[in-house]
Amino acid sequence: LQNGVKFQVIAFNHRSRKLFRSGPKELNSATRLQALNFVSRLYAGGGTNPWAGVDESMKSKEVGQIILMSDGWTSTHGWCTHKRRYMKYADCHSDYNKNIRANSPAGTVQIDTVSIKHDFCRSGWMGELSSKNDGKCSVIR
Repeated sequence: LQNGVKFQVIAFNHRSRKLFRSGPKELNSATRLQALNFVSRLYAGGGTNPWAGVDESMKSKEVGQIILMSDGWTSTHGWCTHKRRYMKYADCHSDYNKNIRANSPAGTVQIDTVSIKHDFCRSGWMGELSSKNDGKCSVIR
């Protein structure tokens, strides 16, 4: 990332934790070091629940791209707040992107995903989420 870009790191297992509690910050040498320290202290904590972080990020006018990394499987269906019903998360986020974000000054959010160790790109939740939100899914083995 280039200095000056606003960014946020949200770690998740069964819950989400943000690097910057007050929202995205501009990247500089100090915030880069904070991010590296935050990430280096992460460990597997059980569960894969990225949806609260994805929801919050999609609703932020400061977010134009989400890069989601995971090594786990997750529930693919749940409560879609803006539709007020249960549905596939990938469809919920795609609908929000196309029908709400697209009509805002912020524009749509691109969601790229990185599947670590397991391939959740070809026939999994990460591939579906990224493909329905103008993103790309990559596998790191």
